[in-house]
This record gives sequence, structure tokens and C-alpha cells, in this order.
Amino acid sequence: MSPPPCSRARGQLSLEYLLLLAVSFSILAFMLPLLQGVYSSALHAMDATNAGRFAASLQQGVDELSFLGDGSKISASPSPFTRWAVYSEGKSLVVSVEGGAYGSARAFRVFFPNDVSFGRVEFSERKGFLLEKESGAIYLKIVS
Repeated sequence: MSPPPCSRARGQLSLEYLLLLAVSFSILAFMLPLLQGVYSSALHAMDATNAGRFAASLQQGVDELSFLGDGSKISASPSPFTRWAVYSEGKSLVVSVEGGAYGSARAFRVFFPNDVSFGRVEFSERKGFLLEKESGAIYLKIVS
């Protein structure tokens, strides 16, 4: 005796749903590398924007301190997503964001009225910086 036509249709319907599910998973598997690239590019762009804002806040702090008296201090604490480097070059400070597979390295400059002596510091987590005016000169120090 053969099964009723209704149960055969249900079996075929279940098989079609399984095939549809298999096709959906295979499309998703092909899309994941593309989505990873988009995510990495967006993360790099956000981090470069964040570094630019940090450099702008340092520049604003330097400009403010040039009008204030000795002993004045201004702090800033960036939170990078990737690796950043901060180092000095003559009368400027450079804030750079590492390039990756999905973005090029970006560098932002902060100009000081005096020579800046600041060794290269690389970090990838929240770090505190302090701008301080001493004897008419403005210095950058690491707080944490």
C-alpha cells in the first residue's frame, strides 16, 4: 500500500526547504569575507577620524595654553580601535594611525610654539596625555 498523497507532498516540501536552507548558507559563506572587508574598512575609517579629533583637541589645548600662565594643564585620553603612535618631530607632534589591509596609514600633526621632545609611544588601548605649560614652554606627558 502506498502512502497517502498528502504525506508525499509534505516530504517533498521538507526536502525543498532543506535545499533552500543549504543555498542560503552557501550564499552567506561566500558573503562573509566581503563583509569582513567592509567591517575592517569602516573600523579603520572611524579610527582615523578619532585620531584626527584627538590631534585637533591637542592643538586646541596647545593654543589655549599659549595664553595661560605657567602651571596650567589640559588632559586628553584617546581610545583607539587599532594601533596608534605618537611622536615628536621638531616643533610638531605626530599622531599616526597604523594602516592595515583595508586602509592606508594616516598621520595628523599638532604644532607647538616650542621644540617638543617626546619619544615614540605606541598604544592600542586608552591612554592619558597631559599638556602642561612650564617656564613658558608647553610639554606633553603621559599620565597613564
